[in-house]
Amino acid sequence: MGNLTTMESSLITLQCQKRHPQDIEFLHDWGNEWFYYLNNHRLSLARSLLVLNKSPSGFAHGYGGSGPAQLALAICTELYGQEEALAVFQTFKQQYIARLPEGEFMTTLSVPLPRSDTKRSTGHPFRTGDLVQVDQRFNPSGKVGYIYSEYKGVNDQLGVNVLLEDGTDLGGFSYDEQQNYLSFLLHKTPIYQFNNNAQLYRNWQEGWFENVFKGAVAGVNE
Repeated sequence: MGNLTTMESSLITLQCQKRHPQDIEFLHDWGNEWFYYLNNHRLSLARSLLVLNKSPSGFAHGYGGSGPAQLALAICTELYGQEEALAVFQTFKQQYIARLPEGEFMTTLSVPLPRSDTKRSTGHPFRTGDLVQVDQRFNPSGKVGYIYSEYKGVNDQLGVNVLLEDGTDLGGFSYDEQQNYLSFLLHKTPIYQFNNNAQLYRNWQEGWFENVFKGAVAGVNE
């Protein structure tokens, strides 16, 4: 189980709200009875399930089961990034989520700060396996792209190569270009490895990337 140091901490706001059939999301989202918010941003069950499937039936809180584990994972992914979240979410569940009051609530928690070397879910640089949104200033389509490889550029800063959902290979984005033209969506698996661009395009034609892009539009619209 991962370690969560409390020497340095940050305040976060968590809210649980009862959902109702008239909510638009009720028809398009999962069937659990609650909406959960981190710092006024609604947490996505679908997105957290792509990281690790602990509770497909939904988030929960107030005890130590799989629903609270899924909620802890979603929160930790937002706070610390996927890699660190997978290491610490069970500890986070026991220390914070399992102790929340039953029913609806809004509370402020003091939680550990992310380590300085930990990639945050909204941060840069990007990594192989990330699903990203291409800015329309760079590409008019503004489509979803998949980072299929990395390379080292100036001063050892990592650049990334992007394949769009329609099969267009956008090639490399330098570190600075990542800041300007890519928006992080979520991490997908498995990580893709290839020998040359001909193989990359052939794999795309064969449908290898279908599961990578599945649900991408839903992720963007949440």
